[in-house]
Amino acid sequence: MSEREVTKTEKSTDGEIVAISGPWGTRRRSGALVDILHEQHEYFVSAPDGRRRVLIVETDDGKRLRTEPDLTKPDPLQGLPDVG
Repeated sequence: MSEREVTKTEKSTDGEIVAISGPWGTRRRSGALVDILHEQHEYFVSAPDGRRRVLIVETDDGKRLRTEPDLTKPDPLQGLPDVG
């Protein structure tokens, strides 16, 4: 399994992460979900408090990407700049 740092995201108009990007390229959410589920790649975000893994969370609307839960801080994945 390779490790991939996420440095940018693409978000929908409602703020949902639809793609992640880094020095390795860009991956749509569906591809990143497959990568994580099949343990092909581990995605992470560098945050001030350390490295945070990108995980899959289940919501009423389906599977979403977010960093490891930390209720005291906002999700660093949401705070990344947009692709392009």
